[in-house]
Amino acid sequence: MRATAAPRGAFARSGSWAELGGREGSPGSGSSSPTTPSKSPARFGVTKEGASKGRGRLAIFLILLVIVVVGCVTAWMSAEPRRYVVILDGGSQGTRAHVYGMRVAPGPRPRHTEELGVMRVKPGLSSFESDPSGAGESLRPLYEFARRHVPSTYLARTPIVLMATAGLRSVRDDGTRDAILHSCRGTLSSSPFLFRHEWAGVIPGSKEGLYAWVAANYAADSLFARDPRHTLGVLELGGASMQVTFKVPEDQPAPPEEYTEHLHVPTVKPHESDVGSKGSNAHATATGDAKPGVTEITVYTHSTLGLGQEAAFASHERKLRSDGGTEDPCAPIGLNARHVYGSAGTPELKPLTPRGNFTRCVNAVVGLLGLDDPCPHERCGMKGSYLPPAIRGEMLATENFFYTARFLGLPERATIQELADAGERVCGAEWTRLKEAHLKDAAASEDETFAEDESSLARYCFSASLAVAQLTFGLKLPNVAKIRFSNAVGGKAVDWAMGAAIAFTAGAVDAEEEWLLGPVSGWGGTDGGINALLGNMFDWRVLSVGLVASVGLIAWWRRSRHARMVELRIRAKVQAWGSAGRLSRSEGTFGSLTGFTKSPAKAH
Repeated sequence: MRATAAPRGAFARSGSWAELGGREGSPGSGSSSPTTPSKSPARFGVTKEGASKGRGRLAIFLILLVIVVVGCVTAWMSAEPRRYVVILDGGSQGTRAHVYGMRVAPGPRPRHTEELGVMRVKPGLSSFESDPSGAGESLRPLYEFARRHVPSTYLARTPIVLMATAGLRSVRDDGTRDAILHSCRGTLSSSPFLFRHEWAGVIPGSKEGLYAWVAANYAADSLFARDPRHTLGVLELGGASMQVTFKVPEDQPAPPEEYTEHLHVPTVKPHESDVGSKGSNAHATATGDAKPGVTEITVYTHSTLGLGQEAAFASHERKLRSDGGTEDPCAPIGLNARHVYGSAGTPELKPLTPRGNFTRCVNAVVGLLGLDDPCPHERCGMKGSYLPPAIRGEMLATENFFYTARFLGLPERATIQELADAGERVCGAEWTRLKEAHLKDAAASEDETFAEDESSLARYCFSASLAVAQLTFGLKLPNVAKIRFSNAVGGKAVDWAMGAAIAFTAGAVDAEEEWLLGPVSGWGGTDGGINALLGNMFDWRVLSVGLVASVGLIAWWRRSRHARMVELRIRAKVQAWGSAGRLSRSEGTFGSLTGFTKSPAKAH
């Protein structure tokens, strides 16, 4: 009788335990070959299960261990000192505290600068003109707010800097301004923060413009771009002044020195945008007199005091009355005078009649820009100031420019003509319609910046006219020019205070200030402390490395487990077929698994 050959694919077939564990020469085997030892089913199964569980636990342990080790090493190696800076913005309408945290490392800029908190108190420092000694006490809530955002181990080495702007610049210089600053210095000296007397002062409008430009281009990652077309220009309309700042192309005449600002930023090596086809001296050429390892940034900037939104409106009202006018083309028809002027008038000061008309309002505002003032320059802007021949690059309009555009329903990028069309609709609308459209949901607004009241709503005709007049007549931009109306770039809020924090820190790096570069001891510090270690472990780079390592280990473990299972099955098949006489004696031994082949079927 001929033995039946094993079916095709029998190698992959799962045999029963009786077949896999059968012994050579057992009843029914039909073989007279000598017995071949084999593992019992019980022993085989227990060994497989126990080994699988043990190897599973080991794999999980190894995965966790690798993640922790890789995370710790990467976090430790990539940890950069974390520092904090508190900037107090002394504006005309109030004082704001901005708390910034940043990673400081040798390089072209502080890394990962972020605003941790902001708080505003009213009134502004200029309101203490009649009571200078009370100015300092108004700052106490601000530094108490800031201390909640700075770890206690950093308080004594975190600078707090007061930068007063146009509001305090407008205070008469007869000792009153100094008295206000003296009061502020006394209060800040008693705060838990690091403070020096020279860190409280009034900054010129050009610095305010420079810092706004730094903040915008830092957020856009274009701070070191040499081509102005790759940078953002900044238009800032505050309460008391208006700033314009942008980078002048190298092929244009350099602005007069009084219209330029320079910022020196320490660098380890020249920024790639400063290295081109000019050879080895490219960096020296680009940075002028800056010493090696420092990038110098030069911009055109000008601040026009008196052309901020609040100051310009006050000038507009005074001019109407001084000219003997009885109508206001910038107030909506049907408006009660007290909503826009604060009172219904007196026998000596009669109320103006609202006659909302956009064209007439723009013409009235143009008269406030000082375009006919004496100007010694070839090309002149507002109040006799120098204006460069051309403006290149995208212009970012912030503060009251942005608030006005948002109220008018404009998209983030809009032309000056679109702004004018929207302004004409607001100026021509009746007061009752404006209230119905914009005040019905004011109480439910969660953003206090846009929670309109009747006083602010009544001035949007003037605000739109002021913006169009400044852009078209003051800066001589064409109506088709697109302006970017926003207070944020790349998800980062753009405020000149952020630029001031970056510039202040850059200066500290250049001067090798101890508060910035010295280590912070203690477990709460981030210079090698446990907080830095834990914090950096959640950095995306660390998590990515850990994830890749985990996936690799899991793949390796699954591959190894699969290989072991195949090996066990092969062993079982070899033993089973050897017992059944399907393999020769030499083939029945495990031998080389890769060379395993079936023997021809034998006749019994």
